[in-house]
Amino acid sequence: MLVPALPEDKTAYVKTLASLTCFDVPLLSDEDRVRTQLYAQERVRDETKRDFASLDQWLLDLQTVVRFERLAAHNLPRATQLLNKTNQMNLRTRRLTEPEFWDWAQRDGHDVWAVTVRDHYGDAGLTGIITGASVLRAHYEQTAKNKPCLTFWEGSLHQLFRRLGFASTQASARARMRGVTQLGARARVVGAPFISNRDDIVIGDDFALWSSPQQSHLVAYANARIVIGNNVRICSGAAIAAATAIEIGHDVQLGRNVMIMDTDFHAAGAMHSSGNPSLVLIDAGARIGDNVVILKGTHIGAGARIGPASVVSGTFLPHTFASGVPARAIGTRRMGGPVADRVRAIATQFLSKNGDHAATDETNGLLEWDSLAALRLLLALEVEFAITLGDRALEGQQSIERLVTLVEAAIDA
Repeated sequence: MLVPALPEDKTAYVKTLASLTCFDVPLLSDEDRVRTQLYAQERVRDETKRDFASLDQWLLDLQTVVRFERLAAHNLPRATQLLNKTNQMNLRTRRLTEPEFWDWAQRDGHDVWAVTVRDHYGDAGLTGIITGASVLRAHYEQTAKNKPCLTFWEGSLHQLFRRLGFASTQASARARMRGVTQLGARARVVGAPFISNRDDIVIGDDFALWSSPQQSHLVAYANARIVIGNNVRICSGAAIAAATAIEIGHDVQLGRNVMIMDTDFHAAGAMHSSGNPSLVLIDAGARIGDNVVILKGTHIGAGARIGPASVVSGTFLPHTFASGVPARAIGTRRMGGPVADRVRAIATQFLSKNGDHAATDETNGLLEWDSLAALRLLLALEVEFAITLGDRALEGQQSIERLVTLVEAAIDA
């Protein structure tokens, strides 16, 4: 830190400060020279906004045109100025001079584009830079090989930004999942997961992982593998640890805070001895609720549903609905058919006292059945029709017919 000694004569302040060598020489860009004009244009934009019924109409009226131009000598000063604005574009506070920035931009794999914006109120000049924009490079190579820049109007610009956002998402996902052995296409990752891969973690296409607000963990110990199929969704707080193998099929969804382990980590009664791991299989299309724990040796069949807060061990057939501690199968998901027939069949399974009584008697009220059976019916209906009924949904339901009406209303909601 420098504390300059100022003279007693205040009129000499300017001369004294100018003689100091501690100040950076400011860059005065073309945009800086017309800054007052740009502010005036912005005031006019804000004033005209009140004349439109919606923001979309106002944006259309602006007739905005955005141009993307490769970094060149004429735009390098302003691009460098923007790069070094730590409060906007350079959160890492990394400063580069013009020669340094130019040298960086010429390296293999580096692509820098300058962005200029104009509308019918005026030209805002160079307002942004994009680095590493492979989407722009591909578009340029396909459509503008002999042009110095790319120009986008509103419709095509929206499409471009979607593509840029998608490309950014892919790059971010691969960076956050760099510890895995293989990651398929179109992955999405929210937050920063913990990845420990001492052998093999293979993940398919269209993978989505949430690691926020609770961090998710994928751990493969030595000589172990984790295999995750296509279109798998894993919510935040997941903990998947493999000592031998965990295989998750296509289209599986895991709720929040799901824990999957193929080992007990130690033998029963012997804390310092290793346990015997056993393969965990979750077949295609299974749905695992929040806060579920899946223990070693478990096999969950295709399309099965596991209720929230269950502890799962053993084998569960395809399309089974299981819940509890320990989890027990309490029904089988049916596929297709009229809503009334499906409700009647489920009611027969869970509420019948004598054979098909529940399916045929429309006058006896549901209140005659015990509360445990009613709870099982409620869960089975929610799984079968992918609806939410609520804990008190069966109160006051006097017949199967009225139960059908309740389910149909929840489906249409």
